[in-house]
Amino acid sequence: MKALVCVKMDLGKVYEEIKKRYDVEFINYYDERVELRDTNDIKDVIQKTNSNALVIYANFEYAIDLLATGDIDTAFVIVRNRNPAELDKPFVIYCIEYKGGINKFKA
Repeated sequence: MKALVCVKMDLGKVYEEIKKRYDVEFINYYDERVELRDTNDIKDVIQKTNSNALVIYANFEYAIDLLATGDIDTAFVIVRNRNPAELDKPFVIYCIEYKGGINKFKA
């Protein structure tokens, strides 16, 4: 799976957690474009890089839109973990699959 990463911040631990569970190659969106304006920009880069997955920070709207239009098969949406008892796992990753449902894990 080739995942287009539309996140500017360094989330190294998150990428490691995704790689543990999925066979994925990450492609940086910002190597192709300067800014992210809307889903049409993402669609263009998905087609150009031949990606079939997306990694995005806290934007379920973009993830669902790209899944619904068939541009991607899998979306990884990263959000902050708000549970103070889990300081060692600062992020929650939602893996939304076009044909499979939603998986949730922490990094």
